[in-house]
Amino acid sequence: MAIINKQYLKQYSLFPKNYDLTEVINFLDVTESLFVRPLLGTALYDEICEQVKNDDLSPENATLLTDGGLWGYLGACFTMQSLPFAYAHVSQVGVTKGKSDNSDSVELKDITYLTNHLRSTMEELKKFTFKWLLEHEDSFPLWNPDEESCGCRKPVSCCGGGGLTQPEPRQIVYNLPRKDDNIS
Repeated sequence: MAIINKQYLKQYSLFPKNYDLTEVINFLDVTESLFVRPLLGTALYDEICEQVKNDDLSPENATLLTDGGLWGYLGACFTMQSLPFAYAHVSQVGVTKGKSDNSDSVELKDITYLTNHLRSTMEELKKFTFKWLLEHEDSFPLWNPDEESCGCRKPVSCCGGGGLTQPEPRQIVYNLPRKDDNIS
């Protein structure tokens, strides 16, 4: 279950408003699992999903989605997560790049540039949402960021359980500050 519908995803993602999200909408659940759930913690994430599903969003959670910047963060994460598949298409004949008569596809270095830009945007949006949650912590008793990790409020990779490669440090969007960290 997603915490955003297609209408708001069009508004908050960084794809053009006339882009057909049907090509990439299946990346929404993955995006929420990788980026939003760790920021909110499972309990708060599940509460918001349930409220969205029942069309009964609490005023606090509705404010978190909009003023708290969660939909903006999700939109940037969704764009980054689905960008490679907007660039290349997987079909019965294999992986192909999109091309039309009057335009050329971007090169891989262009996608790398866009991805780096998106990562820095995501990091700033995540910091904003995290800081907003800290300032409104009393309204979100279920908020427990990255509760399923090693217990130190950082991803499993901080304790040696990470993936095969480490991301470039300036582009890390996975580490969360602790609630007691001073965020400027």
